[in-house]
Order: sequence, then structure tokens, then C-alpha cells
Amino acid sequence: MRPVGLFLFACVFTAELWVPSRSWADWSVVRKSRAQGKIFCVLESERQPIFDGYQDSSVFVVVSEGGIIVKSESCLDSEFQDVGFIVDDKRLLKMDEVHDRRTGVFKHSYDQIIEALQGGSELNVQLRFWPEWPTTGVHRATFSLRGFPEAYAEVGNCRPTSPPGEAH
Repeated sequence: MRPVGLFLFACVFTAELWVPSRSWADWSVVRKSRAQGKIFCVLESERQPIFDGYQDSSVFVVVSEGGIIVKSESCLDSEFQDVGFIVDDKRLLKMDEVHDRRTGVFKHSYDQIIEALQGGSELNVQLRFWPEWPTTGVHRATFSLRGFPEAYAEVGNCRPTSPPGEAH
């Protein structure tokens, strides 16, 4: 198969390849595909290293119109009240819940977090890990907010679309 044919084959079977993403400094607008084939946009941070108390790991932040999540390679512990976001060393914006053991969810303070992220320069994600094991304390990953306002504006301009050949 010629390289062009291989590219087209990949584009048909991998939705994220046929719709490009754009980046602003440390944040990228990524187009994703839902099960029904509808395309939508999210804002993703760069991955940042974090020590989970037992091993090196990494986390990244995903912002969508429905909420904000922190994705981790390690299991998150939500039993404590000191896990969440801290923008520019201001007060803690607490995580609401954990889904699938590795995803921290922020929904209730969405507007407050977005406002802080747009005006801030640094985001600290403060987490605890491994709820079944002895506690190892709070661990932090730091994210630059350089480019966040521009990237967030682009997510707002992104319109959900249907796959090629389907009516909107």
C-alpha cells in the first residue's frame, strides 16, 4: 500500500487523526469522537510528572464544556479534603469525585476554576494516591497556564460536527 493510501486508511479508522488538533504553549485543543461519530473538542494540558508515593507517574488535565478532569496513571484517593486545584498559590478548589479510579472530576466549581485558570500563571494539581495502601501524603504536579486563555477560547469556537458524509 502506498503511504497516501495508508494515511487515508488510518484516517477512516482513527477519528482523532482525520481532524487535526491545535496547540497554544502548554495546552492543546483536541478533537475527539463520540460513539455516535459526533466530533467535539476538549482542551488538554501537557502531561506532567508526579510521584504517587510509591513510583513515578504522570497526570494531565482535560477541560471540556461539561467539566474538568485530571487523568492519572495511578489510582486516586478522594477520601481526604485536601485534593484539588490550586491556581497561583491561592485557595484549594476541591475535586468533586473520582471515576474509574484514575480520573478526578471537577464539576461543581467549573466556572470558578475556569476564571482562575484564565487569570493565572500556574496550576498546581494536589492529589493523593492508592486508597487501599498506607497514605503517603499529598503530591503535586505543576502546570503552566501559558496559552490557556487562547486555547480555551478556541474550544468555545469549536462546533460539534458529524462524520464525513452524515448530515449535521
